[in-house]
Amino acid sequence: MKPRQVFYITAILMLIAAVYAGRLRGLDMNPDETWSIWQTFGTPEQIVAWTPYDWTPLYFLTLGAWKGFVGIHPIPLRWLSVLLALMGAAFAYRAGERVRRGAGVLSMLMYGSLAYTVFLSGYVRPYALAHSLIPLGFWLTLRYFDAAQWSWRRAAVLVLVLVIGFYTTLVTPIAAVCYAGYTLVVYPFRRVIARWFPVGIAFMVLSLPIVVSRLTLVQTRVQAIGELPPLGDALVNLLAEYIGNAGIVWMGVLIAAGIAALIYRRNIAKLIGLLGWGFASLLILYALNPVLGFFQPSYAFWSITGMALFGGAALSLLPRIGQTVIVIAVIGALITPLPPRLTRNYAPPGVTTFTWLREQVRAGDALVLDPGFDCLMTYELDYHIRAFFPEGLPVVSANRIDGVRRVWYAANVNTQDASVLAQVEANRVAGVFIGPPTCLWRVYEAPPNPLGMAFENGMRFHGVDVLDAEGDPLGYPYAMREGETFRARLWWSVDAPPPNDYSVGVYILNLDGSALIPTDSAPQVTGGGPRETSRWQTGRFYVEERSFTLPNPLASGDYPLALTVYQWWDQTRLAADGVDENLLLRLGEISVKSW
Repeated sequence: MKPRQVFYITAILMLIAAVYAGRLRGLDMNPDETWSIWQTFGTPEQIVAWTPYDWTPLYFLTLGAWKGFVGIHPIPLRWLSVLLALMGAAFAYRAGERVRRGAGVLSMLMYGSLAYTVFLSGYVRPYALAHSLIPLGFWLTLRYFDAAQWSWRRAAVLVLVLVIGFYTTLVTPIAAVCYAGYTLVVYPFRRVIARWFPVGIAFMVLSLPIVVSRLTLVQTRVQAIGELPPLGDALVNLLAEYIGNAGIVWMGVLIAAGIAALIYRRNIAKLIGLLGWGFASLLILYALNPVLGFFQPSYAFWSITGMALFGGAALSLLPRIGQTVIVIAVIGALITPLPPRLTRNYAPPGVTTFTWLREQVRAGDALVLDPGFDCLMTYELDYHIRAFFPEGLPVVSANRIDGVRRVWYAANVNTQDASVLAQVEANRVAGVFIGPPTCLWRVYEAPPNPLGMAFENGMRFHGVDVLDAEGDPLGYPYAMREGETFRARLWWSVDAPPPNDYSVGVYILNLDGSALIPTDSAPQVTGGGPRETSRWQTGRFYVEERSFTLPNPLASGDYPLALTVYQWWDQTRLAADGVDENLLLRLGEISVKSW
């Protein structure tokens, strides 16, 4: 292999890898993906026992082994599918080169750029492994048939890959039928019979355990098969899944491949064999759908390899300038975003929600699930909590949240239980939230001091939260640097509506007791509440925030944070339990370290 060719292959694989990896962060797990992962939370024996009756266990065992190395966070788990897809692209290169010398790069690029391959590269399901095995099996078939004499070693390797495919998903033997169809078109009939006979016998013997254990599936599938639309509509729907939003590009590429095949008329038998695999086989699959029920994207994925190899072989007949145009067009298809049906893939916003929750949940928080919450199933919740909160996230009932300051409440607002919501809201303020109404997660927060300290005008102070500039809470003691910004969140209620509007002063004091940073104003109430204290009502909390930026330079030391309530018209400070001789309520100290 020439250095230039190595460079092209490496560059294309790196581009494909970048596209695959770049879309992982925004993907949620659909229920089937979560189930695949959740099934691996056991021993190998348990994983096999838990495998659904319509699946085979090899992928789940593979995923369980991968999980042992990388953990259970969604992104590292999806990297297994990325690596499998890249391996599939490399195998497509080898298969393409076997079909026609010089067709490998185009075959690899087309295989890796089809929308359904991009989708499978981030899909945590057995299809990811099975799809990567299809070009490998075909390459091994060509090696086996191209040998001048029968080779038991090549036959054994081919059998092994076919068996691995069958133990991954039950539909992969259809790909072997496509291999056989290709060999019937390209190789002498006697060689086809002689070469496939020992491979077929060995495959059937090694596959017998799966066949016997899945016999009941045949009747179940026949009973569950639905009707398809007319042939034309069914083909369009299927191919739309495979080509995604770049349909115009792929139609142009297919037309160019057909024209190239007709003009140059080389390797016609091979092109016919690949055309039959990639496209004609779908017609047969449609006709057999009343029996098999396999005419859907997730069961006909094996056809993608045939399409890519046909395109690679036919388009490699073009002159270099023509091939360059095709490469640019296919790269454009590769970087085209997938349609929503593939990106979302019926996935609830589990990863999105828990990624955000991971940044918001604090030690001591608890989660209450409304009885009507149906956004995530129980096993999905179990997985996401394990993945994003390995230290645990307490899930409690609403009658066990007394004394819990921050409660996260997950609900479908259309079906939520009003009594549970009332328990969560009691003596708490609704805070930040994420999700649509059908999958809403919101924090309800109680004040630091539920009892509070009463001022003589009827206002009651319930404590302070000191937050950094981004809004994250700071633990006490509050250690800061000169020039740093922080926020003080103050909690208030009233025992009775105050007779007047009052001002609140929050101060950082100098070491001698004078005001270093004073802030005087009406309460800076958040959440749309009134700032005029005369409008405050009993039975609810009012939360305000003040921002402070420490001077720079500032000497090291402990600077008191203090508060007072006063009459703005004459500056008279009001008394309360715990105030000092200056009628200041000390809230703690800001410990500053400087050089």
